[in-house]
This record gives sequence, structure tokens and C-alpha cells, in this order.
Amino acid sequence: MMAKWNVATVEELVESGIIERPLDGNHGEIHPKSSDFVEFGVPFLMASDIKHDRVDLDSCARISEQQAMALRKGFAKNGDVLLTHKGTLGRTALLQGLDTPYAVLTPQVTYYRVKDTNQLNPSYLMYYFQSSKFQAVLSAWAGSGSTRAYLSITDQQKLPVVLPPIQIQEQISSVLAVIDDKIDLNRRMNETLEHMAMTAYKHWFIDTESPERVPLAELIEINPKISMKKGYEIPFVDMKAVSTNSLSVQDADVVMKQFTSGSKFQNGDTLFARITPCLENGKTAYVDFLEEDGIAFGSTEFLVLRAKSSACPAFVYCTARFPNFKDYAIKSMVGTSGRQRAQVGALLQFEIPAPDHEAMIRFAEITKEWFQQIRSNTIENRYLYDIRGNLLPRLLSGEIYLNTDEAII
Repeated sequence: MMAKWNVATVEELVESGIIERPLDGNHGEIHPKSSDFVEFGVPFLMASDIKHDRVDLDSCARISEQQAMALRKGFAKNGDVLLTHKGTLGRTALLQGLDTPYAVLTPQVTYYRVKDTNQLNPSYLMYYFQSSKFQAVLSAWAGSGSTRAYLSITDQQKLPVVLPPIQIQEQISSVLAVIDDKIDLNRRMNETLEHMAMTAYKHWFIDTESPERVPLAELIEINPKISMKKGYEIPFVDMKAVSTNSLSVQDADVVMKQFTSGSKFQNGDTLFARITPCLENGKTAYVDFLEEDGIAFGSTEFLVLRAKSSACPAFVYCTARFPNFKDYAIKSMVGTSGRQRAQVGALLQFEIPAPDHEAMIRFAEITKEWFQQIRSNTIENRYLYDIRGNLLPRLLSGEIYLNTDEAII
């Protein structure tokens, strides 16, 4: 049975003193620019810094305290719920871990600050914002079919918020937090394993005393031939499915599609974006999501890199991720502005120290275990997301009632 819980608009929550009036960041000339960014300072949070239901405080831009104090609004604090409402729509997270008294938001992000936690749990509000029903309302009101999807602060006042009793809010938050913590642990483990692989690669193959240098063509093939008949339905990977900072392609982003044309690849290959701005942003992926002997295809803007017998798949991936190679690839780009592409011939001439054979064997052995663990964690996170996705609407509707005296997970 569905529970009949109270529903209030954001404006009603403000008027009743449950939350403060939501605010976004500064517009116009007062809005900080990239030239204002500093190494240390007040976090300047953009929509892109809200990902995986977390706020990325490690890699976000920062501005000086002096500049931050000159701004008029958009000062978010620990415990605030952030919601993206322009362009990138509907990302949400609970702001935690600030090492400064506040963070500054861009005009694309709104903060919601709970004043009365006896009536509204901040974590619950975040999870409610993630629910399919709320996201559907947000998308419809913001015109998500447009490239300029936008819901103003004024219009956000009319958004509905379902309010179960506070005990139910806390139960919902505690259950979903357990799942989120495990997802986050797996993600951080993957980041650590990939960092270990890059560190080992640099130590064994870049910081070497070997005077001999070899062109990439001796170690790596680019766009190797794969036979594939048109019309067959096989896995397809679009450019948007590839991360700028990790090797994994999420299974949910792999779709079945009839092959017509595009890059062709198999497990163990590396996908390297060759077109601007994807190359500059670092879009690179390791193919490990196919069935044994499976083949797939993707965007025509991928270069497919494959190890020759003198290298190994992890070596290829780490080379593609190595900053010097990316910089070299960017310099090789030709074409009109906005459509420049890295050139295969130039990339094959990229030189690196001649790798030691024994070091390559050892690197292949240890990275094989690390990459397998990364794949295992990625699969587990996919199932955890599925569980979370099934639980969230049923918890929010009251279809599942939680007994706090019983073990939940």
C-alpha cells in the first residue's frame, strides 16, 4: 500500500521556516572567470563538479577569498543540498568535506539549506531530488529537450517536495547511504588501482635510463582491421560514454546497435578520442566489457589502439593516458577550428624509451590483476545502482516500510 504523505512546494517550505530561500551563483560581470582561478582558495563549484552524487572538492576550481567576499550570493556550506538547474540538469549532492567556511556556486547550481532538521532531513531531500518523479518534473519544467534547459530560482519555488514523517526520512537516508558508501568505496578503489598502474608505467617505461628510443609503431597498432558485416546488431559505444579520467566504460552506456560504420574494437583495446575538444579533455577508455571473443563498434572519432606482441594492453592504455602523449597528439591535430583531429601517422612516430622485455612481462602480470579488479568493482557498482534505483521510488512512495528494529542491509 502506498503511503499518503504530505506534499509541499519549495516556497511553502521557505514560508514555514523549514528551509532558507534557495539561491544560485552570481551572474553577469561579477561571475568569476577561468583567469581568476588560483591553486588554493575557496572552492568554486560548477555543475561538472557534481558527479556520482558527490561533490568533487579535489579537482574543482578555486578563487581567492578576497574575490569570493566581493560576490553577492551563492555561498554554499557543509550540509547544503546542491541541485544543478541549467544546461546540465538534475545533478544533486549533499555538500560535505569543505575545508573552508563556504564554497561559491556558479549560476548553474542552486543550494537548498535546511533550517528545521526536525521536519526535513537534508540527506532525504537529496535522495528525493534524485527520484524519477522529481527528475521528470524538473525536466518537463526546464525544457530538457532544449540545449538550454533551465529552471530559474523563481520557478524552482513551485517544485513539489514529498514529506514523509521525519523518522521515515531518516530511515530512507540511512539505507540508501549504505549503498552509496559502497559504490563510492569501489569507485575510489578503482581510482587508486589506476593510479598505481600509471605510477608503475612511468617508473618502468618513462623514467628509465635506456638511451634507446623507439617509435610507437613498434609497440602499438592503430585502427587494426576487424571483419564485421553491416546490419548485424552488436555493442556500440558513443563518445559520451567515455570518461575523461578513468578507464571504465559503464555497462549502462553500452547499447546494442546495427553496425553501419565506425571504429571497431575488442577486449584489450584502448579507445582514444582524436577530435577536439574530446582529445584535450582526455577521453580515453579500456575495452573490458565485451563477451569473450566479442567485438563492438563506436564513434568514428575514436582511434583504436592495440598492443603488438612486444607490448601489453595495459601498456597501451597507460601510454594513451600519459600527458606527454596527449600533448603530442594535440600538436598533431589538423583541420578547421572546432573539428581538428589527431593524425594517425604522426602518433605512430611518437617516441618513448625502448621498453625492457622483462619489465613489460612483469607490468602485464600485475596490471592484469589490477584491471580485473577494476572491472569487478565496476560490475558490482552496476548492480548496486540497479538495487538503489529499484529501492528509491518504492521507499519514497511508502511501498516499502522500514522497521528500524530490523537489519536492513
